[in-house]
Amino acid sequence: QCGGSCHSGFHTYRFEWDRSASPNQFRWYVDGEQFHSVSQNQVDATTWTNMTSHAGYFLLLNVAMGGAFPNGVAGSGTPTPATVPDASMVVDYVAVWTRAG
Repeated sequence: QCGGSCHSGFHTYRFEWDRSASPNQFRWYVDGEQFHSVSQNQVDATTWTNMTSHAGYFLLLNVAMGGAFPNGVAGSGTPTPATVPDASMVVDYVAVWTRAG
């Protein structure tokens, strides 16, 4: 979401699962700015249950290059000639918080 500026320094990325809202909501943020959300009523009940009712969740940090996923979104194959290999990921910290209520 932050485009080329993601490479210029550290940023905060946040995901919220708001179970206090009705319908429940997932929200994604970059540097405090919300850039995407999905409400429970936007997907069928089976899909929502599959996403939220299992035990255990994982955080995946990945520098991905190529693959089929971006092709449909970007409208072209990946990696492109502009793709530079051997990128590194520097992570300052990872934290998970749960708010009561």
